[in-house]
Amino acid sequence: MDILFAELTPYLGSTIAHDCELQTLLVQNGSFEIGRNQWRNEVLLRNRATDQWDVIYPLGSIGPSSFPKMDDDSARISRA
Repeated sequence: MDILFAELTPYLGSTIAHDCELQTLLVQNGSFEIGRNQWRNEVLLRNRATDQWDVIYPLGSIGPSSFPKMDDDSARISRA
């Protein structure tokens, strides 16, 4: 999979560590069994502009992510 650096702009954040400002990129990656001997692999990036996780792999995927949704306020994981 190829993604141009220019396409990562909505996903880039920043943090400070050891007095240096660094760019950050929040990534989720996982494999899920969706049926007998059937698996789905997903990669998601956190879109800072929309505050949502965007599925970037598999490309053209249909339907919601299989990842548990993170409730940012309470740091709990809940299923969609």
